[in-house]
Amino acid sequence: MKELRKVTAESAAALLAEAPPVFNSGKKQQLWEYLQQSCSFSERDCLSAIRWGGPCPVETTSKLATIIEVVSDPYQYTTGLWYLNFADMNLFGFYGSDLFAQDEVMCAEIPVLMAVREALDKDALTASHTDNEATPVTITNVRHKVTVRGVYGHEFRHLPWKVIQNNLDLDDTLVNVVAAAAPRGHGLYTEKQLIDIFTTAYRAFSAAVTHHSMDNGNDKIVLHTGHWGCGAFGGNKVVMAKLQVAAAQSAGVGRLVYHAMSEGALVESAVKGVPGGKQVIEQLLLEKHQWGVSNGT
Repeated sequence: MKELRKVTAESAAALLAEAPPVFNSGKKQQLWEYLQQSCSFSERDCLSAIRWGGPCPVETTSKLATIIEVVSDPYQYTTGLWYLNFADMNLFGFYGSDLFAQDEVMCAEIPVLMAVREALDKDALTASHTDNEATPVTITNVRHKVTVRGVYGHEFRHLPWKVIQNNLDLDDTLVNVVAAAAPRGHGLYTEKQLIDIFTTAYRAFSAAVTHHSMDNGNDKIVLHTGHWGCGAFGGNKVVMAKLQVAAAQSAGVGRLVYHAMSEGALVESAVKGVPGGKQVIEQLLLEKHQWGVSNGT
């Protein structure tokens, strides 16, 4: 793949000043004002955001035996690791609204992502999946500033600001993010849909591996993910788990940490002995999986 667009900044403060966030949610505005009063954004972290596109030959065989770890908790941020953002095609497009699914939670907790969206928006390069081709965005050296405990989805819209404020834990952990929009569908999974999901995940994970190598050489990445595409997009959790693991192995991810929440046993069983991309697609076709329905978040 090649770089379609690159945004760099010496600090989060510089990018936030250049491309300030815009809100239509009063509570999101209050959260941002609270963080501005409570946190520093002036660290010279030299953040870098790259939107990737162009040819990316898909490697359907495993490059290495990726270590798979299934955990039951939400993202716990650790310095230097990578975290998948469950993006909409309109990258970070709803950060300023009352929506509060995984994408919007991450933008609230890593506020400079809002400025990344605004900086990219100036060139109308916001989508992370265009013209039937995945164009993931990788962002390095961004700080997780706060954890919003116990609030998700439509709860955010209905809870008073004081309740939300009482569920905030400040943080200051330097991390990396890769954003990719999962494909959507309905009915029985088709071969084309399975290939599209695998390819989208492969391109995202490959982009993370490539961006990481710019600063860290051949150091293998640790990438955190979860039920990508299984909420509002209605993806099947077994299908998405298997295809993500196959994509991680093919892209050369060192360790994949899968946040399965309450469905650890389901995911553990699904990802055990996952073959390469071509083989797992053939396997999934024989298993005749169905798409689920949106959870409305």
